[in-house]
Amino acid sequence: MVYVFLIYGLAFVALGLAIAVQPRHGTLFRLGPKLWLLAAFGALHGINEWIDMLRLLDAPGAAHLDLPGQAILALSFVFPMQFGLAMLRPRRHWVQGVPMLVFFVWALAVGVGDLHGAGARALARYVIGLPGIAVATAVLAREAVIIGRRTLPRPYWSLALAAVSFGAYGLLAGIFVEPAGFFPASVFNAAAFESALGFPVQVARTVCAVALAYNLVRVLRLFEWERAQVLERKVDERTAELRNAVAQVETLRGLLPICAWCKKIRDDEGYWSEVEAYIAKRSGATFTHGVCPSCAEKMLGDLPADAPRKP
Repeated sequence: MVYVFLIYGLAFVALGLAIAVQPRHGTLFRLGPKLWLLAAFGALHGINEWIDMLRLLDAPGAAHLDLPGQAILALSFVFPMQFGLAMLRPRRHWVQGVPMLVFFVWALAVGVGDLHGAGARALARYVIGLPGIAVATAVLAREAVIIGRRTLPRPYWSLALAAVSFGAYGLLAGIFVEPAGFFPASVFNAAAFESALGFPVQVARTVCAVALAYNLVRVLRLFEWERAQVLERKVDERTAELRNAVAQVETLRGLLPICAWCKKIRDDEGYWSEVEAYIAKRSGATFTHGVCPSCAEKMLGDLPADAPRKP
């Protein structure tokens, strides 16, 4: 069981880290800006499973981790619920505060009801984990359908399988809890699951956790594809600009029909234009006018010797 808890926690922690380091800034997919909530869930939930592993090993100081472990477990379930509500965008903004409200109600119930250990963890799974994961699963399934309509088959199947894995995990984690002194934890619990199927429920949860992490990491490739599309579009735009610039330069190549007397240039439509106008129209260049020394000498040579000359 130690290795089960090790892989169990590792799957969730790896999921949290993979989402955290994946760049999603400026994404057009609605899923992107809210995925950090699932990253927080993965990190906290994985840490909780490792705390359970230390308790199973009876490691030194593990007994002192029981209360923090209960709080971490309950808080981890807040994030899937927050993710689902944020994606649903309810009209009433106060609904966004429901997950934390439920968390505080759980903490109050644990304190007032004097629940400890298995009872506190079972209550957290019932009132926060099961509804929170259910909402998050529904949102993932809806986003899979939306992505599927955009003819993106691979992300669609990955997201759909992630939704199935998360939903299955929610049922296993939210129904088959540790045995506790209240219904339904006294009847439908991990011991009953193992008695019926012959293996611990943590094994089934680990399979779901690995499947969830694997498929959500594959979904993250969607954002890499999006970035590649943006870069490709920018390259195409830049290429088009360069082609236009080259086309403008190309118009100044070849033989130009120019008048030997007035120096006007004939364009492709048969109109004669000044050299300045012809070049400016095709290259975007602008002209300033002055007199070269040779022409200045010719012009000034016709003036009387005693005429004032501007240096």
